Amino acid sequence: MNRLAFVLGSRGLKNTVARTLQVVRRFGIGPERMERRLMRYVDIVAAYNARPSLPITASVLDRNPQVAQRLVDHGAELCVHGLFHNDLSKLPDEEQRDQIAKAVEIFSRHGIAFRGFRSPYLRHNSAT
Repeated sequence: MNRLAFVLGSRGLKNTVARTLQVVRRFGIGPERMERRLMRYVDIVAAYNARPSLPITASVLDRNPQVAQRLVDHGAELCVHGLFHNDLSKLPDEEQRDQIAKAVEIFSRHGIAFRGFRSPYLRHNSAT
């Protein structure tokens, strides 16, 4: 499935551009700003003798496996959050299974243990 066509079809061009700009402003272009924020969050939670569960898409993990490993080493547990951050409930059953299987494979290939699954947007259907 063409990812760009899926995103544009589900969100529209105007919403896609607006969301892209919002994400860049909030998280930055590279992983550095988000990594600093997540590490700070892990430290805050650790002060209360707890560990955060952080959902991460496999495509992000695949681009930044060193960041994911540092988070795990620092005490976070990671959850599979899909292959991409797309609404799985809008995908056919077979495509959902394929994307989740590929996500699990990416976690495994990088040696990153995961603890569960959180569907993007918290949306699902009977196939999810």
